[in-house]
Parts: sequence; C-alpha cells; structure tokens
Amino acid sequence: MCTSRKKYIYSICLVISFFVIIFFIIKNYKKDTCFDDDINLLSFTVAGHVYGNPWGRNQGLYKPFQKYIDICDVGDFVILTGDVFREVNKNSVENIFYEFNQKNIQFYLTPGNHELTGLGMDYIKDHLNYKKNYYSWDFKGFHFISIDSNQIKSDAQFDFLKKDLEDLEELDGI
Repeated sequence: MCTSRKKYIYSICLVISFFVIIFFIIKNYKKDTCFDDDINLLSFTVAGHVYGNPWGRNQGLYKPFQKYIDICDVGDFVILTGDVFREVNKNSVENIFYEFNQKNIQFYLTPGNHELTGLGMDYIKDHLNYKKNYYSWDFKGFHFISIDSNQIKSDAQFDFLKKDLEDLEELDGI
C-alpha cells in the first residue's frame, strides 16, 4: 500500500499527465483533421476567485468578471476553479446560478475553500446535481476531470482519479 506522501506525489503526477494528454490531444486532433486552422474545435474559459474582494459583501459574481462574460465569448463553457462564493448561502448560490443561466452559459465548478463555508458544498451539489465534490465529464470528444483540492489526501478521490484515468486508456486515440 502506498504511503500518503507517495499518493500525494502520484496524484500530482496524474494531474500533470492529464493536462499534458489534453494538450497533445488538442494539438494532434487539429493537425489530423480536415478542418481549416482558423476553426476552434474547443474553447472554454477557466476562472477562479470570481466573487471578488474578500472584504466585500458581494453575493454574486465580481463585477469585472461579470463584464467579461457580458462582452467576451467565453467559449463552449466555463470552468470555475473554486472560491466562486464569498460565503455559501441561499442568496449567493441563487445569484451565481441566475447570472450564468441568464446568459445561457454552461459551467462546471471545482470547489475551493470558500465553497466549504456557510451552507457548504452539499448545498451547491444539490443545485448542480453533483454526487461528489470531484467528477469528470466529456465534451466534444475531450475528457475533463475536476478534483477537490480540499480533499487532496482523500482515498476515495484518489481511487476515482486513478480509475477515471485508467478508463481513458481504453478510448480510441488516447
């Protein structure tokens, strides 16, 4: 059985490997297809700490980020890398969901430490229909994995990540 340190190092290596795999898949997929170079096969926005000022009382998206998603093409979806909420309460969750849904933007949430405050991640998971704080999804032939950095030493999360990456080996082209 691996020690906690070995599991931690293995987890980091797996996450780094995941991003390297995604890079090469995107690079080679575009090269091996009949599409013109100016066609975007996949685009998305990654943002974190979108609630803004930690001393503010903001219950929704940080105003500059709100302006960004109003005027810029965020791509196919948005990945929120944690600290989306200053504090998890009914108003803050409803405001964030309203702002994304009003703009018809699909988003995925990876929890940060602020998602553990107030009503917590269980409340958010109920709104997103997530079963766990970590999960994966496929989009346009690409595979994404969201890991909860608050549970980096979790055996269950580690087992999920290991199995998810092993299952990828069975897919064509990977």
